[in-house]
Amino acid sequence: MKGSEQAEKSIKIDWSKAPEWAGAVVRTSKGSDYYVSQWGGQSARMRVGSEEIDCLPANMNDQTSWTLVEIRPNDWNGVGLPPVKTVCEFECTAGVFIPVTILAHTILEGVPVAVFQHEDEISAAVDVMFRPTFITEQVVTDKRVLTDEAQADRDEFDSEDSCCSCHLNPPCGHCTHPGNPINQDDDSCWKVQP
Repeated sequence: MKGSEQAEKSIKIDWSKAPEWAGAVVRTSKGSDYYVSQWGGQSARMRVGSEEIDCLPANMNDQTSWTLVEIRPNDWNGVGLPPVKTVCEFECTAGVFIPVTILAHTILEGVPVAVFQHEDEISAAVDVMFRPTFITEQVVTDKRVLTDEAQADRDEFDSEDSCCSCHLNPPCGHCTHPGNPINQDDDSCWKVQP
């Protein structure tokens, strides 16, 4: 590794200021730093310190023009888009989750989405459609049940005949409903079963 590349990789990025969709920071050959969704390939980009996504993508297929500064640490907790290469769960229908692998991030009609793969199918969705994969041992040892209020919200949510419409107007009422399981991750919704 060249000395300049090593120095660039040692720079620490304040990820609390990065957009949710950003998975890496890259530097152009002219020294400008950009947030990108992933290292390599083509990605939406936003200059570090800016609040606007550039109209031009970052084409990192030519890696002589781009240098990786830092990949975002993968400590995804279910908030925002899951980082690229994350294995998580996607809500394919109300309350039914399937395992997926995040391949990339992009912008569709002005909305950041994660591109994911399940078996041989590839699709894209907004952040509220994903949740971290639950570890079986954690679920078995964690004997929690919903509080009465949270269970009432869940029952109301389950009785409604609606589905996600974030692709039309995010976030939609389905995804923001307090009874939606993705909105009941907070400890205040749970109690330990006696």
